[in-house]
Amino acid sequence: MVTVKSIINFVSQAVPSIISAVQGDSGREVLFTASDFKLPSGATAEYHIRQPSGNVESGSATVEDGKILVGFTEDDTAEIGDSYGQVQISSGGLTVTSFDFILAVCNFRGN
Repeated sequence: MVTVKSIINFVSQAVPSIISAVQGDSGREVLFTASDFKLPSGATAEYHIRQPSGNVESGSATVEDGKILVGFTEDDTAEIGDSYGQVQISSGGLTVTSFDFILAVCNFRGN
């Protein structure tokens, strides 16, 4: 696994973090730290990525030690180009969604 550390924003929109990946990667994950939001204890998380074609991929994420761990799948990195993602945090029946991050997928040269 390759783990990338990045910042994510929930309260105010900022320049999106860019996470680089190669097409078809399934061993890449990002550990997000919320720059402007304290994650509630016992919170759950999921992520959603809109690919260049408009297709949306979603999955669950892990919340631990005040950080959010998102593991990308082969489907998440299937399309070359910039995909825009968000993380949703849920706790006590309430949901908060982050502002965008960018998953920048480049071509796998083996095909």
